[in-house]
Amino acid sequence: MAEQKNLLDRNDDTLLVVKDTENKGIYLTYLAHHLDSTVDAFNVGISWKSLARLLERAKRKVFSWEMSDHALSINGREEQWTLAFTMLSHPFAIITLLLNQNETARLKRVLASTEPSAQPGN
Repeated sequence: MAEQKNLLDRNDDTLLVVKDTENKGIYLTYLAHHLDSTVDAFNVGISWKSLARLLERAKRKVFSWEMSDHALSINGREEQWTLAFTMLSHPFAIITLLLNQNETARLKRVLASTEPSAQPGN
């Protein structure tokens, strides 16, 4: 399992990358804290194939990538990424997270270093 380290330079929100224990991909977990002491929690599974597509697109100066179920979309411009997490059930909110340059670089490094385990069929 990947190290569960907060990738954000903020005290209130949390962004984690965790390798799937069944070796099917990764989970991107985002906890968005609000002023009223509530928290929106997103746990998005990304397959190895989708992760490879994301990393390939991220090599461009400007790119857009979206999961097929629309739970997560990422837009990149230069060295900053914007992540949009969508609730797939009521209240169907979209929470947007703008990463600064350091956070974007950290997330890119972690995603690029997360690989499937060497097991047959992967």
